Amino acid sequence: MTVSSDRILVIDDDADALQLYKIILEKLGYTCTVAGNEPAAMEAYSLSLTNNAPFSVVILDLSIPGSANSSEIANNLRLLNSDIKIIAASGNGYADEIVNYKAHNFNYAMEKTFSSEKLECAIQKCFNE
Repeated sequence: MTVSSDRILVIDDDADALQLYKIILEKLGYTCTVAGNEPAAMEAYSLSLTNNAPFSVVILDLSIPGSANSSEIANNLRLLNSDIKIIAASGNGYADEIVNYKAHNFNYAMEKTFSSEKLECAIQKCFNE
């Protein structure tokens, strides 16, 4: 396990997915906060900025019912911090937002995975892009 000061915000409407992300990310040494919808995510991100402890990366599910689309959520987060790193995540690896992630204002994209190795690889690629 790597000890990291990096904080990650995961936005997903699936409570089971959020729990799995949190377990894996914390085992990898990250501090993880989860949000089940856009308002909770925006509140968590704003609070992180107020506390001078912004998230290093946001992992954003492409489909969150009742919220703006994922590109709009990414744009709203970028209004708070233009340097934010955002990874798009989807169960559909062929979704346009995954295949053409840069065109949708994401730093990186991944098919939803609960493999610690693949998740760590996606985070590192996002940091290095």
